[in-house]
Amino acid sequence: MLGPIILVLFAIATGIVIWRHNGGVGRFRERGWSLFILVIGALYSLAILLNMPIPNPTDWISAVLAPIYKPILAWIEEGM
Repeated sequence: MLGPIILVLFAIATGIVIWRHNGGVGRFRERGWSLFILVIGALYSLAILLNMPIPNPTDWISAVLAPIYKPILAWIEEGM
């Protein structure tokens, strides 16, 4: 149970460093994207530490592209 607490503390410390480092004028976009990537990475690491089921990204891609490639594949197989 100590692992997730340490992960959150390190993520907060890193976020503070990013916030202060990118605090100049006109650097709000860099600050936002850096913190967004940090939060996504911390959540992913936290899910791994807590042994949560993490879906495979290729399953997401195939679910999105299935309506596109299945008719094309059926059309190609008909011609053969």
